Amino acid sequence: MNPINQVLEFVVHHYPVSVYPRILEIAAGSGRLSRLLAHKGYQVTAMDPELVIDRYAPYEQDLNCFDESTDISSYDLGIAIHPCDIHEIIIQQFQNYKKALFLIPCVTYACHSESVSQFDNNDEWLQYLGQYGLNQTELFDETAPYYIQPFRHAFYRFGEHVPVHIMPCCKKR
Repeated sequence: MNPINQVLEFVVHHYPVSVYPRILEIAAGSGRLSRLLAHKGYQVTAMDPELVIDRYAPYEQDLNCFDESTDISSYDLGIAIHPCDIHEIIIQQFQNYKKALFLIPCVTYACHSESVSQFDNNDEWLQYLGQYGLNQTELFDETAPYYIQPFRHAFYRFGEHVPVHIMPCCKKR
């Protein structure tokens, strides 16, 4: 399965639109996931300073950088896939606002960000991110093709109105 479709399936299954209708996708890139989520009924804002503006997009577009001053109060869920230098800022903001978050972190061997590349290996990086108290799952197992491996690990939390609990892994078999 395409990694973006796997992420879409995970989000739709674990963050139903009835509970998490407003999504902020941080580091949205091309906006592909935002488009897919909008077609599933979510109200999505794609945030990325390098976002290519699409005047026909079924989602809102925000060219600002995500930082400590970003107001996320109107969103129910944040999604970030490979957000480079802002992992910690994203996690802290969503924890401070008690909002749900789904994060697929960069991988150490593929990211040129200083904050990520300071770790010797991906296990150390994931352990470091784990200190923030997020739940962790694997979307794919080790047998997935090499191009999917950067999407393998994911961290998540639910907002305050839904109990935090460990979900079963969504490993592709």
